[in-house]
Amino acid sequence: MSSAASSSLPTSNTEDDYVPSIELVKCASLLTRKTTDDEKIAGLMVLPYLLSKDSELHPTGPYKYVFARFDWKFVKRLLLTGSSKLNSANSAEIVEQATSYISLSLHIIATFVCLDIFSSDHRLVALAPAICKAGSLGYFFLSTDLFAQI
Repeated sequence: MSSAASSSLPTSNTEDDYVPSIELVKCASLLTRKTTDDEKIAGLMVLPYLLSKDSELHPTGPYKYVFARFDWKFVKRLLLTGSSKLNSANSAEIVEQATSYISLSLHIIATFVCLDIFSSDHRLVALAPAICKAGSLGYFFLSTDLFAQI
């Protein structure tokens, strides 16, 4: 085989030729702005499995695919709702619900921010104030609980 013929053969999979699985396409469609919060939660339940399965051949392809389609306003709403509930919490149940919202949003953010290609993306950077507010409120409530037990 000549070198010209071998150069036209496909090489190993690159991120540019990534084609998501049908399952990931369906899951990502649940994470868009066009769906309800319950549908987004359902999509988030299977997302880790699908990302790990699809990233075996394409390390960042599935993440790029989902990131581009994800409703980042949903994550911000989770953070702000959690912060608001923490700020006005008057029962342990409300504190637990608020920290669940914040925890879910932070796990979503961590999934993507840990990859260098997303770490400076404007959609994630725009969440920084809400993350700081939620973190400071969460720390405040944790520390007051600890002092109350002393």
